[in-house]
Amino acid sequence: MILSGSSFNRLSSQMMTVSAENDEVPEWVVIQMSTFTNWLNYQLRSSNVSIQNLTEDLADGTLLIQIVEIFQQRICTGKIYNNNPTEIQCLMNVQMALDALRESGIKLINIGSQDIVGKNLKLVLGLIWCLIQKYQIAITSKIPPKKLIMAWLQSVLPEFKLTNFRTSWNDGKALAALIDYCQPGLFSNWRELDPRNSFNNCQKCLTLAEKYLNVPALLNPEHLSSSELDELSTITYLSFFVAEGGPGYVSSLRNCSRLMPDVRVMDFDKSWNDGYLLCRLVQAVGGYIPDFEEMNFGDPSYFVRNMGRGLQAALDIGIASLLGPEDLADSDVEYLGIMALGAAICSIVPIIHTEPTSPHITSKLTPIQEQHYESSAIYSQTHPPTPPPPNTTTPSLGISTSCYQDQQLNLDLSFQHDSDLTISDLDVVVIGPNNRVKDHRTLQLSKIETEKGAVLSFVPDQVGLFQVRILCQGSELPSSPILLSVLEGPPSSEEEDSFAEHSNREQPYQVVSQEPIDYQASKAFLEKEMNKRPNHHHQDVARVSFSGLSEPCSVGSIVEVVINAQGTNESDECLVVESMSPSGKTYQCNISRSLHSYIATFSPNEVGSWHIGIFYNDDHIHGSPFACEVYDANKVEVYGLDVGLVGQELRFVINTQQAGHGHIFMNISKNGKSIPYELEKDNGPGVYKAMFIPDGAGQYKIGIKFNDCEIKGSSFLLDVADSTSFSVYGDNLKMAAVDRLSTFMIHASNAECKDITVFITG
Repeated sequence: MILSGSSFNRLSSQMMTVSAENDEVPEWVVIQMSTFTNWLNYQLRSSNVSIQNLTEDLADGTLLIQIVEIFQQRICTGKIYNNNPTEIQCLMNVQMALDALRESGIKLINIGSQDIVGKNLKLVLGLIWCLIQKYQIAITSKIPPKKLIMAWLQSVLPEFKLTNFRTSWNDGKALAALIDYCQPGLFSNWRELDPRNSFNNCQKCLTLAEKYLNVPALLNPEHLSSSELDELSTITYLSFFVAEGGPGYVSSLRNCSRLMPDVRVMDFDKSWNDGYLLCRLVQAVGGYIPDFEEMNFGDPSYFVRNMGRGLQAALDIGIASLLGPEDLADSDVEYLGIMALGAAICSIVPIIHTEPTSPHITSKLTPIQEQHYESSAIYSQTHPPTPPPPNTTTPSLGISTSCYQDQQLNLDLSFQHDSDLTISDLDVVVIGPNNRVKDHRTLQLSKIETEKGAVLSFVPDQVGLFQVRILCQGSELPSSPILLSVLEGPPSSEEEDSFAEHSNREQPYQVVSQEPIDYQASKAFLEKEMNKRPNHHHQDVARVSFSGLSEPCSVGSIVEVVINAQGTNESDECLVVESMSPSGKTYQCNISRSLHSYIATFSPNEVGSWHIGIFYNDDHIHGSPFACEVYDANKVEVYGLDVGLVGQELRFVINTQQAGHGHIFMNISKNGKSIPYELEKDNGPGVYKAMFIPDGAGQYKIGIKFNDCEIKGSSFLLDVADSTSFSVYGDNLKMAAVDRLSTFMIHASNAECKDITVFITG
């Protein structure tokens, strides 16, 4: 994946400009030298060294070894000559670094140790570009990374006719628009920039991107605005935007999520393999997929077919994909291909962000997604609303969400600190499914002042499509109107079983397959155990809702149950939260109050299904009791990880039967490179069989997580040796002087001196 700038410290003061030592070096080479030097210094930011002159500083190999060790997160084996090395010793240093790079899969075509020691500028730049491709861009798709990055940029910047990574970026407007895409409102006036003032435009863009988006200013304004700007420098800089977890990635993910508010879209890779998210996204922008309800998203043999139908529907609305259905259904698909396709589909519907509204007010929609849990369901709602059929019209809205009937919806509004706005300046107009304005009393609408602004809340009283319009001092906010899909109450157990069976796939937006919970029986049991509380219905109970426990919890952790009670008129004593362990023990939860919400805490001490009863005035709130799956990663056991041979399949077993419910996440790597593996269920529930083939000698790192928690003993280290894999180098192998010490190097990974025997005959 592309290295993101989000986890790095900004060090603009250390960025430098490299000048040509003579007039024979073209300006584009100078720009590339400067960019590559800044990129290397960025990687060396936590060390005590920096590069001033690219060719000079890498010539003796010591700094190059340090750079390789940083990228590969391991120590290069062999002797390093640090003290005024001779030319031979410099060659051996460089050769050690190049060998380590070749072992990690980097193809160094026509680049040898003599070229680096000899300060060949062209080949030194070529070596650095190889490092950038491997460790910064890190895309191995059959589609060139340059093309994938450009496809994403063209999707998120449709107002620009981007055709290259040189002149399209000189005036700074495209970069300004990109910054505003990543963080709406950060550069909202980019359309007003004067192209003739390119230097200042570029200077402002680079500063904002570094300060607010954590994108290091590898380029300087003079180079970015230059007509000689080189392509590789621009790609290197822009790669920080499209990095996995970078500002562009997060913004594209956010836009997809806004078009599918009922689904938790967590990433742009494996969760898209089955075609479900692609089809839903196409439907969200008006595309039509025939017989969508009949499609099979649970059987991997249908994934390519599903992708094909989704791509055809996308093509029908004018969106073409660089990747075909086979590529997108591949579990090893590169995220950037899906990210570019998703951004292109999102570009059809303008995304109206809830950022700047009036000069003094910002809004944030926070619907309380009251979840009907089925053994730790992590679907944001149990049943997604069905998209509208073809040839029907829906309002062109920037924000959409959904909730259940009689479930409270909250809208958080923030005032700027220097404004004089009050809640009396705000108003809400709610239009029901019959296109009539709803009465505020019917909706139990309330306006509550908060520290930062206000919260508007109401309770939808019927099923259907609502429009919510928010006004400030009589003017509608730019983020308004909001489309609200109100669904019927949580489904019955039979419907849950049917949906869970249809959706049983190990993806982040789907329900985890477990035994269904009998909610009525659970309620009856809890009421019996909890002093048989009376079941009268209090008028404020609809205003109390629960958000939390959307993920499994670990034994011994502090679990927070966040309960929203905005608009209620009762005291803290009206709320009671009790947890029941799998063995039937009941515990009273501690409750603390924050502004308009309560936080109940408990610490589970048993593995299994816990039930949380939430009572308001002795009445269960909607959906109570809630389920909470508790696990213990320390009880996961691993068998068979002892020895491996190069080229032979290594098998081991992971047993989670005693650890509770959850998923296994595994990563196998060697020298920082991920190794493909297979993980499948073995005999019995909770038992998995893992397999991989070591592709070379070395130390393999096997990290195993259970529900995002490292299991006991992880990461496991496995040494794999291969006596056929070694290299010997040195000029004295070809020619040596009489009566003078001759040396040569033997590079053999994971071998000790006692393992090597050398015979010299003459």
